[in-house]
Amino acid sequence: MLARARPRARTVATGGAALAVATPLALAAVLGSGHAPHLLDQSAGTAWVVSADRGLVTLLDGPSEDVVAGVQVPGAGHALSVAQARGGAYLVDDDAGTVSRLDPATYAASTPVALGTPGGDVTVLQNDPAPGGRHVVHVLDPQARTVTRVDPRTLAVHDEVTLTARPGPGQAVVDGAGDLWALDSATGTLTRVDAGTEPRTVRRTDAATATARLVLVRGAPVLVDPARGATHTVGADARPGPARCLDTRPADDVEVLGSATRHEVYVAVAQARSLLVASTTDDGCGRAIDLAGPGDDPRYAALAQSGRYVFVPDSASGTTAVVDTAAGTVLDHVTLGDPGHRLELRAQDGFVFFNDLDGHTAGVLTLRGGRWSPTPLEKYDPATGEGTQVVVPEDERPPVQAPAGDAPGDAPGDAPGDAPGDAAAGAPGDAPAGDPGDDAAGQAPDGRPTPGPAGGRPAPRGTPANPTAPATPGATPSPTAAPAPQITVALGTDPPSPGQPEFQPYTSATVVASVAGAGPGATWVWQVASDAGEQPSYTPPAPGQPLVLDSVGDGDVTVRLTVTDGDRSASADLRLWVKYACHLTIDGSGGDEHVLDLSSSDTADLRLEAHECRGAQSAHLTLPPWLTGPADVTVPDDGSSAVVALTYAGASPGGRQEDAVGVTFTGAGPRTTYAVDVLTDDPPSVTARSCQRSAPLRDGGRTIGVRVTTVVEAVVLDHWVRGADRHDVHGDDGRTLVDAGAGAGSGERVYRVTEVVDLVDDGSGVVGPAAPALTVTARDGAGGQGTGPVSGFGAMSPCG
Repeated sequence: MLARARPRARTVATGGAALAVATPLALAAVLGSGHAPHLLDQSAGTAWVVSADRGLVTLLDGPSEDVVAGVQVPGAGHALSVAQARGGAYLVDDDAGTVSRLDPATYAASTPVALGTPGGDVTVLQNDPAPGGRHVVHVLDPQARTVTRVDPRTLAVHDEVTLTARPGPGQAVVDGAGDLWALDSATGTLTRVDAGTEPRTVRRTDAATATARLVLVRGAPVLVDPARGATHTVGADARPGPARCLDTRPADDVEVLGSATRHEVYVAVAQARSLLVASTTDDGCGRAIDLAGPGDDPRYAALAQSGRYVFVPDSASGTTAVVDTAAGTVLDHVTLGDPGHRLELRAQDGFVFFNDLDGHTAGVLTLRGGRWSPTPLEKYDPATGEGTQVVVPEDERPPVQAPAGDAPGDAPGDAPGDAPGDAAAGAPGDAPAGDPGDDAAGQAPDGRPTPGPAGGRPAPRGTPANPTAPATPGATPSPTAAPAPQITVALGTDPPSPGQPEFQPYTSATVVASVAGAGPGATWVWQVASDAGEQPSYTPPAPGQPLVLDSVGDGDVTVRLTVTDGDRSASADLRLWVKYACHLTIDGSGGDEHVLDLSSSDTADLRLEAHECRGAQSAHLTLPPWLTGPADVTVPDDGSSAVVALTYAGASPGGRQEDAVGVTFTGAGPRTTYAVDVLTDDPPSVTARSCQRSAPLRDGGRTIGVRVTTVVEAVVLDHWVRGADRHDVHGDDGRTLVDAGAGAGSGERVYRVTEVVDLVDDGSGVVGPAAPALTVTARDGAGGQGTGPVSGFGAMSPCG
């Protein structure tokens, strides 16, 4: 169990958030009624969630844990989905078989381009290129058994390849190089389409069963075959490598995810209620992590990963299991939706975004002090249906009326409202003559773009109509300013890395930028995000200076630089790989990794272990005042345990003390504070009672009065007694009760005190003493104590 943390205040500029200028919003999707909403990742630390029944897309911001904007969108009734790319997002209308590009600067979608079979499960797949790499976008049409490669910006068709395969869900991926891999859902045949050759090379092999899946593990394809209980890496010839064990059965219902950071595959098995962690490089069958949580019949949805953590949503219970794959434990079951509602997750830049597909809430999961805390947010008001923070598109806003005679561009001799230099025949809104890519070949008769080399791109907003038309006779030509150069941004490391930059965990990194086309007053905005969740610390440098990360942490890091000069802007990303992970584990004595059992002993051992670490690790312990032990411990790096003995230093508080002990690893490994629960000794409980009996008091053969015997008895319940003496039991009037042996129940002990009083009858009668009005206290050897009032006289065996 990881440490609990208090909720932090919402802040916009943290970790992966922009430090200077805000990233512009982007219209991310249109989704129709009756189709599942989708989560769409955007720039650093943000994601779009879509609600089909409301025609609403909502932008969530991770660092501020808030709703940035809501956008009402058309398209209800169509099967629409969105794929996110570095330059924007692609909207797929499967009912129409079309694709359009969503512009993140104008919040507008380009004219749809027919690229697939209507109703054919059209899908856009793309790679995630390294900075300076080639962005490849494929449009997959399973019904037509084709894949079309298109221009990432214009959607112009580069080529079309016949697959002779019909992939089902989870059976097609695009690797880091842009190659497409697809399985045939009928035969299990694997096809690879090479994006780097002209014409493209197609390779096919018999690889797996028809129900196999394809995932990406660190950007490379891996074949997961639950029916055969095996995983395979895949060679360039599309032939599967050696089978690695996967503990699944043919009838298992599974959700599969490839790790972005480790050579592992994660498989959630509903029948076993477990998460399998299978290596793609080792021969072992991997590990099974118990996912047991609320409900008896889980219905797992698509998994998500953020660093060492894997998230397993269960739509049946509305909860998500948070799994620490390094420790092999479930940290928590977090409620993210109503039972029976579909859940969807997206990990992005150290945050995990969630969406209740059938409800009005979405939100952000954030890692704080080793625990993932959810912040639910309203997408819309459930009472009115009104979206949160809804914005109005620019082209739907009412025009601003200029004063008469003051229209921009009016000059002597111009007709009112005409811009200088417009030809008399030029109708308002004509496309610029000679604009590259907008010739007749790229236009349908009604003006809509069509597939083809021309691309069919409309003129950018704000482009003057007919800029090359001859000037109006008699008008004085205005000088034409030279267009500003395009800004270019490239990122690298210092010292330079010949390939993918790689760093050891918790080492520093220096990122340098090469920027051209920006003026001296340009704004530089650095954004840094880690897959591990904890954001690297750094000080934003001045423009032109390198970015120095004090520590890259223990997860892969993405660095982004955005340079803005007026209305011109450009960005570049750099991915830093963190190559090894240092895993540290805690083994308590309470039957759980993070539980220490001190309920029946004065001392208990806590075992700390380091695995795959470079050098010994240091651990700092934070103890409560009632425990004593070392404050700092060295943990060896050979896998052996560092044994820490913790002992009572005072009275036990009793019961289970959650998060009582904190363990912070401060060496080269993950600097995470873990919390340990302590099972403590419950203080004794006391049930006190009394009785009285009398007998004749005789002097020789003559009765002279009454002998009265009063007994006070305390039954002390204490399953464990600490200290040399069992208990110190006494009344508040000073009388001491002595041990009379074991009681009838488990953990019970009986203590008594007996008092005898002789009462002589002086002729006025004899009255025995009343029941003692006192409280009995039982204290164990370590100061734990309990009390109980003495009840009135009753029937007890000591009194007959």
